[in-house]
Amino acid sequence: PPRLDPTTQLLDLSENRLPVIRDDVFSTAGLLNLQRLYIPSCNVRTIREHAFRALVNLVELDLSRNRLDTIPSHSFDAIPELRELRLSGNQITKVGDEAFITLPHLVRLSLSACKISEIEPRGFSGLESSLEYLELSKNKLQVLHVAVLAPLRTLKGLELANNPWECTCALRPLRDWMIRKNVPATVVPDCALPPRLMTQPWDRLDLEDFACQPEVSASSSNFQGLEGDEV
Repeated sequence: PPRLDPTTQLLDLSENRLPVIRDDVFSTAGLLNLQRLYIPSCNVRTIREHAFRALVNLVELDLSRNRLDTIPSHSFDAIPELRELRLSGNQITKVGDEAFITLPHLVRLSLSACKISEIEPRGFSGLESSLEYLELSKNKLQVLHVAVLAPLRTLKGLELANNPWECTCALRPLRDWMIRKNVPATVVPDCALPPRLMTQPWDRLDLEDFACQPEVSASSSNFQGLEGDEV
């Protein structure tokens, strides 16, 4: 965007048509003092690796309601001071390992209303001591391993509602962790499967509802000998 005041700290580009955000587009316009950049509803499909280069003061970035199908991790290297990132309403299907590794000060992350069905074990690596609010509602998550979220020591809010959660034994550790840590949620997640638990909120489920198989110890095996046998 040309001919803007170089002291500009907030730039709102909402509802424009910007399918590609090119390398150095903001720095070449002299916008080195930007702190807040809003690009929602702009039909963004591609963000070049150096799109945000030199925006070292950026603390808030809104990329919601675009057409991104992957998290543009490659473009985050230039904005390590970012505190809030909104990616809601995109077509993202997966959070890969270390997707946000270059954002060590990120406090708020919104990934709601995407199409996320998988989060890899180290998807939120690098955010362990900064992230306070995480939105994952309205996605396609069925199971989420507790090891993905447990390292987030500073978490104060977690939104997981409106996902097709499969309330089986695999989900129980996550549910137990949320209750034990008392992680606040605006809406309590509920079950989509199995059918007998459909619409049941997590916090109302008993342990037996998760249908975990009882643990069997090898040392508890019983031996029954025939009369006259040596055992």
